[in-house]
Amino acid sequence: MPLNLDDARRIATEVVAATDSSLRVVGAATEGGSNYTEIMISVVNCHAEPCRISIGVGRDVSEAAFREAVGDQLRRHIRERESAAR
Repeated sequence: MPLNLDDARRIATEVVAATDSSLRVVGAATEGGSNYTEIMISVVNCHAEPCRISIGVGRDVSEAAFREAVGDQLRRHIRERESAAR
């Protein structure tokens, strides 16, 4: 059974907070009966675009796998953002 949207948002919020204190989850959404969830993240005190990060994760996995997927995608976005800032 897939994680519900509230659990997905809670888990994403925990992963984001543990990864980078300058990031905040501002939303999580899904369409229809899809197990795909889009998580919207804001960069606090952002002065250079992009100030929002969006990651997509399937909810039809265990909580541990969902945490890992969110963390992997988040770290990839952070690396890309740091590379672009150079």
